[in-house]
Amino acid sequence: MNLRETISPTAWNELVLGGVRRTFAPGVPLMRQGESSTFAIALTEGTVKITQDTIDGRQVPLALRGPGELLGEMGVLLNEPRSASVWSITRCVGHTISAPTFRSLVERCDLHGDIYRRSVTRSLQGERYLRNLLCHAPDVRMARFLAELANEVGEPRAGTMIIHMGMDREELGFMLKMSRATASEALRRLKSLKLIEIGRKTIKVINQVELESYEPQKMRDVS
Repeated sequence: MNLRETISPTAWNELVLGGVRRTFAPGVPLMRQGESSTFAIALTEGTVKITQDTIDGRQVPLALRGPGELLGEMGVLLNEPRSASVWSITRCVGHTISAPTFRSLVERCDLHGDIYRRSVTRSLQGERYLRNLLCHAPDVRMARFLAELANEVGEPRAGTMIIHMGMDREELGFMLKMSRATASEALRRLKSLKLIEIGRKTIKVINQVELESYEPQKMRDVS
């Protein structure tokens, strides 16, 4: 569930109308780590990737976000530099809201509580993500992760969910604490069970319910 679904339609429209509509081609930065937080973005179309730069110069993927989300809002509210970068994966449309206007809208629409609750929800998702990494085998980790992405940024299409990944197998493996080869094998396993289909830049989730509850033993029992 994104922010747009947790606030009133009036409040979301206020945010969108308070910004300047911009279109972003795939692969361009919407905001960069370390920059001053001079604006927030209400994302209305497309999928973006959140990344963080490490000391050794690596760009680590953290999350994907889709339409209905605010980007960069915490930096604006806390008046702190960007803690991460945001990159467009697909063609994106966002409404850039200047920091003063955004703070004013948050006050006028009484959005502090909603934004705080959204932040807490993200923290809880992070905890589930860590449990997933610590407690499960690679293919289970991959299944749970893809199921969550389908909920988060999946594009409904003919009874399936299309995930625009925006990352290669090495990045995907890094997010799930596994090698590129292990990530590829986990994807192959899920594909062989007809839970997903794999494209060059997308993953199609065929059976989201089974993906969410995937356990290798259960699948062997069924087969």
